[in-house]
Amino acid sequence: MSHQELPLLLATSLLACHLGYLSPTGEGPREGDTDIDVDTDASCDASLAERGDDQQDADELGSVDPPLILCADLRSVSNDGGAYTGDYDWVFFEASGSGVWSFALSWDQAEADYDLFLLDGGGSPLAGANTRGEQQPERLDYVVADQQSYGLVVVGWSGEPGSYQLSIQ
Repeated sequence: MSHQELPLLLATSLLACHLGYLSPTGEGPREGDTDIDVDTDASCDASLAERGDDQQDADELGSVDPPLILCADLRSVSNDGGAYTGDYDWVFFEASGSGVWSFALSWDQAEADYDLFLLDGGGSPLAGANTRGEQQPERLDYVVADQQSYGLVVVGWSGEPGSYQLSIQ
């Protein structure tokens, strides 16, 4: 998949998530569900390097055993009305254990709108978290399989660039 194809694929995935078609736990959209404690002042277990906006430049975490808090920065946040046009932050990992894992994204910029997508090991979207506007955290639950590879992409729809925290539980 090319970098140019990803915005359309993510937009399609986002719509499917909002409609409940990509809800692997069968729970449908989780608007307002914030039972994961994500503190924007939380200490980070790891910081992600900015290596570029393409999948091939993704950070590789290796085997992940939750809980884990990742920290990074989005360098630019923008859209063209239908697709993300700013910074894409990619990270891939291998699940250490199976079951429902929770992913939550929070950020420091009060009036920004950042979004989170979960991918399979090949980079195809599995689920997405996007509440309209500034509501935090963006959250998704997904049933992961032990020793399978997954990816996460953080992108910004609107607002100012800045720091974010990604919790994996």
